[in-house]
Amino acid sequence: VNLYGKPYSKSTASSDPGVPLKLTDYVEDVKFNQRNSVESVYRQVIADLEIAETCLEGIPTKSIYRADISATNLLQSRVYLYMQDYKNARIYAQKVIDRKSDLVNLNTFNSTDNYFLSSKSVETIFSMGSNVIPNTVTGYTRDFIISEELYKEFEPYKENEDLRQTVFLERKGGNYISRKVKPGRTGRIDVSDNFLFRTSEAYLNLAEAAACGGDEATALTALNTLREKRMKREGYVKIALSGNELITFIRNERFRELCFEGHRWFDIRRMEKDKRPILTREYEGQTYHIEDNYPELTIKIPDEAREANPYL
Repeated sequence: VNLYGKPYSKSTASSDPGVPLKLTDYVEDVKFNQRNSVESVYRQVIADLEIAETCLEGIPTKSIYRADISATNLLQSRVYLYMQDYKNARIYAQKVIDRKSDLVNLNTFNSTDNYFLSSKSVETIFSMGSNVIPNTVTGYTRDFIISEELYKEFEPYKENEDLRQTVFLERKGGNYISRKVKPGRTGRIDVSDNFLFRTSEAYLNLAEAAACGGDEATALTALNTLREKRMKREGYVKIALSGNELITFIRNERFRELCFEGHRWFDIRRMEKDKRPILTREYEGQTYHIEDNYPELTIKIPDEAREANPYL
């Protein structure tokens, strides 16, 4: 629904077409006669997560490859954040932090010998599947060049030096590439990149939900707790913004912290129209951009699927 349905909007979700809901676990020779609304799909996700929360409460964590109660609560927080239900987004983000609050301190992290994403990281909550980036591109350096927008996001804010610039990025020739995951088909790491739940997201979910809900003190505490582990210790200055400036900063912090982990597209989709960045790319002498109503952020259901089922 995050790909083929419009971004969740309280005023239109009940009428916006989402995706068909199949709630049986067996194969049926039938065609779906409708696309369920974005609202109904989200409500089903919430209902399923509530069952998961009930079933997993009190069950010991066996492995990062098995979803536990913290993984459930983090996904609940993310879903509610996408729905602009900031009260519930806060509640579930706080549950994660209360249970698993540790963050990697980049001041002491050995980035020479280690990649940031790891099954052994104190931040890792749940990982599913393989690494998307190394297995879907050729592995050549040019495939990992980051956008200019992202690189600029790591430039110092006042006196702060962002250590993620050297831990998350690596200089190759005149460009920077991702160093969160190990490039190349043979150089796998033991967690996914696009299907990874980390504690840092809980702090960012809490910060954004609190800021959007008017509780700036809680937002700043969550934001600065994360940044204290990411900025160079010497000369560190806490963020003290407010209003829209604070909300924008938190969302840019998501851009920095969660880069290469599959969040950015969905974060851009759910932003208010007046706060969405204009996406611009140069390719073979042409400039391409997405702005205005962002229709390109909703992907058309493939032709072959619609030919097979005209109801779609």
